[in-house]
Amino acid sequence: MQVSLQQQADFLTLAIPKTIANQMGLQFNSIVEVILVNGNLLVKPVVKPKFTLEQLLSGVTTDNLHGEVDTGQSTGNEVY
Repeated sequence: MQVSLQQQADFLTLAIPKTIANQMGLQFNSIVEVILVNGNLLVKPVVKPKFTLEQLLSGVTTDNLHGEVDTGQSTGNEVY
């Protein structure tokens, strides 16, 4: 499939056909990595790692555990 490049300020923009975007799991404002490989442009979706609460808490130790934080007096109907 051929598409044309468009000029926007100091950038050339590439319109990705919706069928290809859907196959790649891309949507408006998706973050992608753009790299040059052997003279070819490669566009890869950036996938944020997903962590479970257990995985996140496994990094907490007595050395990096934060102490209690004083947030001041109650100002409303907070229940502690």
